[in-house]
Amino acid sequence: MLTVWEAIQQRRSIRRYTDEDVPDEMIDQLLEAARLAPSGGNAQPWRFIVARDQKVKEDICQLSYGQR
Repeated sequence: MLTVWEAIQQRRSIRRYTDEDVPDEMIDQLLEAARLAPSGGNAQPWRFIVARDQKVKEDICQLSYGQR
């Protein structure tokens, strides 16, 4: 596992994505990491939605001013 310092040093911006599906196990792991993130007063005010359907992704794109 990376240390925080290593993660900061190795970070990079991603500007191109593939059409590959993300495995369920990886999504579960990412959601668990996000769930464990600290929040002010431990309020955890977030909600997560996993969109896999292409039409839903296109609708989200339209609603977010064309962001992919």
